[in-house]
Parts: sequence; C-alpha cells; structure tokens
Amino acid sequence: MYCSHCSAKIEEDHIFCPTCGKKLSEHPDAPSRWIWAKRFMGTAALITLGWLFWTASITDPFDAVLGHLKSIGTRELTKAYYGYTSPSFQEATSLEVFKDYIKENPNFSILVKADVIQKQEEGDQALLQVLLTPLNGQPFLMEYHLVKSEDGWKISGLRQIPIPPSPPKADK
Repeated sequence: MYCSHCSAKIEEDHIFCPTCGKKLSEHPDAPSRWIWAKRFMGTAALITLGWLFWTASITDPFDAVLGHLKSIGTRELTKAYYGYTSPSFQEATSLEVFKDYIKENPNFSILVKADVIQKQEEGDQALLQVLLTPLNGQPFLMEYHLVKSEDGWKISGLRQIPIPPSPPKADK
C-alpha cells in the first residue's frame, strides 16, 4: 500500500503515513495523482529520447536524401527544407525559393525509385549522384552535396545533372 500524499510505501494497518504524517485515504491501493504524474513524465521522457535518437540516427547520407525525397513526395515541403537541409543551404536558398523549385519540377513529387549511382564520403562531407525515376518512367539524375552535423547528415546543395541521350541502336 502507498500513501496518496507522498507515495511512500506503508503497511496496511496504518491510519497515518509514517513518512509525511498525513491521514491515509480510504482507497489506499489507488495510485495517487503524484504517481500518475510521475508515470506520465517518465513516458514523455522516453518518447522524447526516442525521437531524439531517431532524428540523430541519420548515419548514412542516402538516408537524408531519402527522407528529403519522401517529405517532398508527401508534400511536406517545410519538413523537407528544415528537416533535411543544412544551415548553409537555408542561408543560400529561402524556403519560398525551395518550394518554387519543387513546383517547377513536379517529378520530385511522383518518384517511384531512387538509385545511388555514385557515392563519395570523406569525413563530414559526402557527394551522391542519385538516379530518380518518376511515375512517367523518364529518369533524371540529381547530385546531392551533404555535410554531417550533430543532427546527422544534411543536404548542403543539390543540382540536376543532364543525362546524355542514349545513342540510337543500329539496325541489323
């Protein structure tokens, strides 16, 4: 049994709490509001720690690119901008300019496949060339520059790279 005032463990035959001296409640086995508050705070702390671990767990540059693309695909452009781009990207490119770029390139929103063609990682810098295939089946190549920060990998720059046309197949 526990005191409903201070949560101290007490024996069942007590009328007053030996710790705080207050009269025990008529429902000694019911957890006090204090106990529920402690449980709630503990649960909230665990959820917060889990979220912090998840956001800091972007250990591969491609994970940052995929998160960025997924946010764009679900039309969460603010999340794509603030969640996956570096401060230097945000200084050079405003959110409005970023949104306009995505609107001008609608294939970003309907991707079905993303393949890493080239990956160079050195220290806290990475360069990825990613072949993106939208729903229309016409792939395009994006180059992503990333920097590693305490929050994980962040995109510091991106550009579309023209894909040279395939040579015509010779008839036999």
